[in-house]
Amino acid sequence: MSKLIDTVNVVKKRLNPDLTISGIIGTQFDARKNLNREVVEKIREYFADKLFETLIHDNVALAEAPSYGQTIFEYRPDCRGAQDYLALSQEAVARR
Repeated sequence: MSKLIDTVNVVKKRLNPDLTISGIIGTQFDARKNLNREVVEKIREYFADKLFETLIHDNVALAEAPSYGQTIFEYRPDCRGAQDYLALSQEAVARR
C-alpha cells in the first residue's frame, strides 16, 4: 500500500494535481485466514471510508474464467466471485 501511495503522489505532483484515490477494493479475501482479516482492518483504519465494504472473496472460478476467454458473469454467474463483483459495482454506483 505504501508503494501505491508513493506512486499516486508522484503522479499527482508531476502529471495530475487533481488525482485522488476514490476507493480501495479488497480482493482475494478469505475470512478463515487471520492475516486476511487483519490486513482488511489495517486498511480500514488507515483509509477509513476509502475501503469498499464489499470484499472480493478468493474464488477458483475467478481464476478460471480468463482461461476460457470469458468474464466471470459468462463463466459462472452464480459463483461467489460473480456475486461479490456485482455487489461491488452496485456499491460503487451508490457512492457516486
